Amino acid sequence: MNNATQPSGVVRDGRTYTSDAIAGVIGRNVRWTKEFIRRNVHHHDAGGGLLMVSGRDWRLAIERLSETEPDPKEEPDQ
Repeated sequence: MNNATQPSGVVRDGRTYTSDAIAGVIGRNVRWTKEFIRRNVHHHDAGGGLLMVSGRDWRLAIERLSETEPDPKEEPDQ
């Protein structure tokens, strides 16, 4: 199937991730993850809660986040 005939919501690289999966990987809740995408990542709102983003844009946004916010999984130094 070429890109022109892909149905809405299909990622061109063949990989689709749910907000639950993304939230789990970055250690945040789903609401935070969706708001982060809406504020920081160029995205397409496909409706029904589906946000489509490019992997490159996502990686760049996560890199910026890691430079400004501590990882919530890490304990602060005592």
